[in-house]
Amino acid sequence: MIKIVWISDPHFQRAGRIEGLDPRMRLETALEYANAHYADADMLVISGDLAGHDPEDYAALQKVLYESKISVFPMMGIHDERAYLRDHLPLPKTTMPDFIQYAIETSVETVICLDMHKVGSHAGELCPTRLALLDETLGNTPNIPALIFMHHPPLA
Repeated sequence: MIKIVWISDPHFQRAGRIEGLDPRMRLETALEYANAHYADADMLVISGDLAGHDPEDYAALQKVLYESKISVFPMMGIHDERAYLRDHLPLPKTTMPDFIQYAIETSVETVICLDMHKVGSHAGELCPTRLALLDETLGNTPNIPALIFMHHPPLA
């Protein structure tokens, strides 16, 4: 079994506060804790709502994530911008061209990171293209457990 550290919704901003909270301090504290206690983890998955709608926030986030001792795998959330995420954060070579969706195959498990972002909406969706990749990935590794990460829970 692989060891995964999972963080979601950092809503990182290079300056300012959100509802009285400092998103930089919160993420830096989480990363410091992960580095100190889970540096042996195989990966750090951040399941969306990474930053806002400003490319400079993603550039600043990149610098903070660089401090992680654990390999970082960012995902799309409902408030993220695909272009900014692609421009500033590390993505696996298997990432779909039109979506931030990918699979990471290990010897014991397949980690699938789904892109549920729906442009112009706070609702998530999995269109036929994204579902087809999920189906293909699961079909290619039928005897290996799959861990599926998504920003929204799979409930209607």
